[in-house]
Amino acid sequence: MKKIRFLLITVALIVSALSAKAEEIGGIDYSFNDTQMTATVWGTTLPSGSDVVIPESVEYMGGKYSVKYISGSFSGEWNSITVPGSVVNINVESFNETCSVNKFTFEYGEEPLTASGGGWDYGGSNPAGIIPLARIKELYLYRSIEWKVLLNFNTSGTIREPNPSFEKVVIGADLSNNDTLGRPSFPVTTLEILGSTKYVGAKPFTDYTTLILHEGIERIGNYAFTGAQVDVKLPSTLKEIGLGAFNNNKKLTEITIPATMKEFSGASFSDCTNLRTLTFEASSEPIEVYSIVYGDKVNIEIETLNIDRNIDYYKNGSFEGCRSLTVVNLGKHVTYLHEGMFNGCTALRSITIPSSVNTIGEEAFAGCTSLKLVNIEDGTNPITIETSATANGSANTFYSGALETVYLGRNVKYKKSGLSPFMGMENLATLTIGNKVTEISDYLFYGCTDIASFAIPSSVKRVGDYAFFDCKNSRSLMLSSSVESIGDYAFYNCEKLARITIPKSVVSIGEYAFRNCSAATTISLGNSLQTIGDYAFLDCFGATTISFGNSLKQIGNNAFYNCSAVKSIELPSSLEKIGANAFALCAAAESVDTGDGMTEMGMSAFADCEALTTVTLGASLQQIGDFAFYNCESIKNVNVKSPVPPVAYETAFTDYSATLTVPVGKTAVYKAADDYCWPLFASFAEKDFPISGGVEGVEVSGADAPATYYNLNGLPVDPATAAPGLYIKKQGGNTSKVIVK
Repeated sequence: MKKIRFLLITVALIVSALSAKAEEIGGIDYSFNDTQMTATVWGTTLPSGSDVVIPESVEYMGGKYSVKYISGSFSGEWNSITVPGSVVNINVESFNETCSVNKFTFEYGEEPLTASGGGWDYGGSNPAGIIPLARIKELYLYRSIEWKVLLNFNTSGTIREPNPSFEKVVIGADLSNNDTLGRPSFPVTTLEILGSTKYVGAKPFTDYTTLILHEGIERIGNYAFTGAQVDVKLPSTLKEIGLGAFNNNKKLTEITIPATMKEFSGASFSDCTNLRTLTFEASSEPIEVYSIVYGDKVNIEIETLNIDRNIDYYKNGSFEGCRSLTVVNLGKHVTYLHEGMFNGCTALRSITIPSSVNTIGEEAFAGCTSLKLVNIEDGTNPITIETSATANGSANTFYSGALETVYLGRNVKYKKSGLSPFMGMENLATLTIGNKVTEISDYLFYGCTDIASFAIPSSVKRVGDYAFFDCKNSRSLMLSSSVESIGDYAFYNCEKLARITIPKSVVSIGEYAFRNCSAATTISLGNSLQTIGDYAFLDCFGATTISFGNSLKQIGNNAFYNCSAVKSIELPSSLEKIGANAFALCAAAESVDTGDGMTEMGMSAFADCEALTTVTLGASLQQIGDFAFYNCESIKNVNVKSPVPPVAYETAFTDYSATLTVPVGKTAVYKAADDYCWPLFASFAEKDFPISGGVEGVEVSGADAPATYYNLNGLPVDPATAAPGLYIKKQGGNTSKVIVK
């Protein structure tokens, strides 16, 4: 029967065998083809248990013959068999079920190793039995071999027993051809693939409990290790992982993607149901990530994600819909988070954005319904957070989120005004601003109703428009002495602020900046403040005390309208103008002193100040607007320091029963005023008014008395060198205003 099987060899081997008789050299039997100078191995005379090493060439009859073929029987038990790289064809019966080998090695060869014999033709109608390599403990493959060298098919095309079962397989050859070791696979305990194997193709073995992938491997093909239940450490040289490469690996709990890879698909690890940690090694080059979630299929249920490189994406956000993701760690090589990157990661609870990140794309954290904490680390460069509006007008960066705590470590920019990424975060209660922040951007925390307090650090120069608009539950405001400007609507409707203290560094306060801060009992304005915008403190009706700094120049329209609890209004001499309705409806105010620098008072400036009894108008006042004191019917005394009657019409006051007190000797001037206001007062009195900030001169009567000059802050000046403007002149006990041109 064996003789019949030996006839089942290729034509080439038959020719080779008939060309010369078999000769034994070094324990190996050969036949020689003198024409081709090739040798065929027919077996061995070495004793069982030996190491059978087939050479690449053999010297015979003065010639050197290349060992090209193996066609014979190696029945018996061998410690090892080594097939050289020169062999290009093996008869499948040479190492059959009668052969037992501890270690079988296929050395490196330039040509793939093919199989012959048995008349088997893949796809044929009547495949004959092919006997595989049998009873091998360790298999070492350093070259590509034809798959049927190892297989044993029966007539139905399935593997015939006995199958090879290896304790260890070491691969050191390029397995780029799916047929190289493909089709049915073989069980093995330890599979080791050397770095010389640049590409690992189709699934060559199964059931191994240990997988060792050496440095040097560059590509792992589709389904290469599918079903293997092993821990996996990918080599740092890897560039590509095919679809399903590690499919259904239930033992895999974590995987690290090397920096050499340019793309990654979750489908490479589909059905790895215990894979919980995914790490991307540090790299300055981005990696494209896709199919973590594909349609309704979640390929990887990761819980912890470590990223130290930029992530790009093919279609949807790279980690969009990873509902199990709870922890994301971003490294210093990450410079941007792309659009929709973590959209719908409903278990994500916190995120720290390192200082290296300069851009966050739209909807990056939209639908992260459990996201409670965002930490934007300190940095000198601003971070741009790209934001667009959702269908209901909300910002979409953290849309549907539940942010409770934010640390802001640097300036924030965004594409569209009014669409801050934190806009409308109603659960945000704790806000900390780091000392690298120099500006609170416009609209930044608009509508964050539950922020408990604002502490603006010394690095901040500007609080932008609408920055804390409608933060209605905030009770404390701490502005550092570095803030120079407060924008329009900055603290509008912060209705629970207990105190408003503006530091001496602030130069301007914008329109509506503190409107409806109704719980504030005191408003203290710093000494550098020059302008207060329209409606700035409108409806701050809880304030009983307002103190003004000594640099204030202008108060806008309706600035303190309806500050109905304030008891007195004493304006500094630096103030030049107040707008219409500036203090209207300050119903509890009993006295008003406009200061000696004011030149113009707007329409209805103090209208409806019903408790007002005493009004003092400064020495520089030139014009009083209509209805300035409309419905102030409790006024008993009006003191006017100006020697020249300010322009005022009948509507300036509602009731003229009060006493009008004017500078000494100026009663006749006021009674003869061309307007319809001053002559209407019921009674007149005169007084030598002190000028705010002035210094009394030497009391020498007459024009020969020395004159001294002061600015409106009371400081002495030399009129010969003074800048053009209004000054106070004191001479012989008299005080007057002079204009230096």
